[in-house]
Amino acid sequence: MGDVLLNLSLFFRDTSFTVNTGLLLTGVGIIIAIAGFKRLIRSLLNVVLPGSENNLVELVFQKRQLKRGPKIVVIGGGTGLGVLLRGLKEYTSNVTAIVTVSDDGGSSGRLRGELGILPPGDTRNCLLALADTESLMEDLFNHRFQEGAGLKGHNVGNLLLAAMTEITGDFNLAIQELSKVLAIRGQVLPATLTSITLVAKMASGKII
Repeated sequence: MGDVLLNLSLFFRDTSFTVNTGLLLTGVGIIIAIAGFKRLIRSLLNVVLPGSENNLVELVFQKRQLKRGPKIVVIGGGTGLGVLLRGLKEYTSNVTAIVTVSDDGGSSGRLRGELGILPPGDTRNCLLALADTESLMEDLFNHRFQEGAGLKGHNVGNLLLAAMTEITGDFNLAIQELSKVLAIRGQVLPATLTSITLVAKMASGKII
């Protein structure tokens, strides 16, 4: 009887040791997995939003606050609209910019005449104004070539918008795709997808 009790005692002691060891190893494995996951998240954040890994809580809070902001629609074009949008995006991400597409001068006019697309200049300005991206990306989109046959006077952002229009086959789709690239706060829409020309009728009846 004594031998039986001794054997049972040894069995339960060995079993307890095995269970405790298993639990310990499981716990260590979970800790390692959590640490690895945290490092992965930090690495991804550093790629997507450089320098933001230490401000994650602040970024999430900011995004939520902007989504709760007022819904605003602005209509216009030129540099003035871009200035307005830069201010509005600090208070809400529910901004819709409806942009005029009657520009026929400069780089926009040349692309319009040569490729038959809508003028991209004012649209590019609005995309950059709402962009949540690095300043270097904005400098790239705003860069204007000073030399080169066919390139001189053209803006990189205008060329990218023209290229995306050819790729997607639609000016509005091109805007949507570049909006994703620039991570804009809000949306940009062309006033029309029809090629239009701005004219004025004089008192004499003459149209210029």
